[in-house]
Amino acid sequence: MRVLLLILLSAAAAYPQAGQAVPGGQGGQGGRGTGGFGGPAVLGRAAGGGLNRSPEVKLRFFASLQTNYDTGLTSVALDADGRPVSQSGSGLQATVGVMGNKSFRRSQVMLNFNTGYRYIRTINIASGANFFGVLGASHVLGRRLSLSSSNALGSQVQSFSLALATIPALDLDPVTNSLPINDLIDSRISFWSNNSTLNYQFGPRLSVSASGGFNGNKRSGRALVSSTGVSTRGDIAYRLGPNQTVSADYSFTNFNFSDAYGNTAIHQATLGYSLNVRRAWTIRLRGGGAMLQNEGLRQTRLDPFIAAILGRPTGIEAFYRENYLPSIQATITRTLGRRSYLTVDYQRGTTPGNGIILTSRMSGYSGSYQYTGIRGWTLGALATNNRLDNLIGFQASSTIQSVLGSVGYRVRRDLQIGGAAGYRANSISTGTAFNQRGMRLTFNISYSPGDVPLALW
Repeated sequence: MRVLLLILLSAAAAYPQAGQAVPGGQGGQGGRGTGGFGGPAVLGRAAGGGLNRSPEVKLRFFASLQTNYDTGLTSVALDADGRPVSQSGSGLQATVGVMGNKSFRRSQVMLNFNTGYRYIRTINIASGANFFGVLGASHVLGRRLSLSSSNALGSQVQSFSLALATIPALDLDPVTNSLPINDLIDSRISFWSNNSTLNYQFGPRLSVSASGGFNGNKRSGRALVSSTGVSTRGDIAYRLGPNQTVSADYSFTNFNFSDAYGNTAIHQATLGYSLNVRRAWTIRLRGGGAMLQNEGLRQTRLDPFIAAILGRPTGIEAFYRENYLPSIQATITRTLGRRSYLTVDYQRGTTPGNGIILTSRMSGYSGSYQYTGIRGWTLGALATNNRLDNLIGFQASSTIQSVLGSVGYRVRRDLQIGGAAGYRANSISTGTAFNQRGMRLTFNISYSPGDVPLALW
């Protein structure tokens, strides 16, 4: 899960329209120099989502001042009764940034960066500087060869976090799979992620790609576990026509836990199908299976003789375990003219966890709607549900649910006001007292020169 303002500012980029091409990309009606008739983007290729399909938006500066009130904020601390601390507070956040994308003769670049400072009165854990940046690029190296790359870097104080994966420009990008979107604790987290893909086009229909990348995160608080990982992937895609693509891929991922013993290697094979329907509906499906090889530590009961010598009944042992799990991803997007869109997403797979629960089976779905309308009004709505089931160490599961609604109005060409209300529920199935509910209320005023109002939801 991610800071609310992170989503508000990142979602401000105009939503990509299906059928538009990047040179050498996998979307739209081919690309200059590729000779192809195009087809839908392939799930799992770097910059395969928003970058390949985005209409050009000039780089655009913005500045925002936001007031907020939060309840149910958590830190790595216990109260006098040994229960996790939950607090409420009001505060201010100031943010500046730049967003947009630019097309060149053989390249396309998408940039979204913001930074600022957040202050919450009486709650030190939620105050501090934040920054977040996404950079996507694609370049045609030759008539048949192209290179694309997606990168994310940030450091956030995670007060009232929401799902980063609903950012439109990243909706199909593998970078989002490694970002921390299921955290239960509102403490600082720094994260980084990269995925680069080399595509080769044999002809107008057949293409192959090879990709690799790295990711990591660093959580504050000695009780929370951080992780680092690397990944590699290869796929083959065949365009059945201008509106259909089928694909098959194999990937390998490995991540290690930097503050605890343990690592996980994942071998995964999937089949994919992508479909554009009348430039209004975009459907992308991907399914298969994964084998997980887990190493870690667990508590075990000692032999009575050893227990008598050591003076304790239990000890810690290293273990190795294999798991076989399904891998499913489905994304459906409905584009309603040039001003609004609706997206529904479902994922089932594996994540490095949330700092408390480590290697986990993840299942989640989300739905979002955004309207950047006439007469200066913007509307937004978001609902998410994510569940983690632990596969390494102790047995536990956690669930995070959130809903958010917002409205904005452009007072003048470069000035906008808006407000939002959100609710989240966190729970963990270990019999502890960590079952929390929280809400957020915000009001913001934003400055950004441009013809299209910011979608600060």
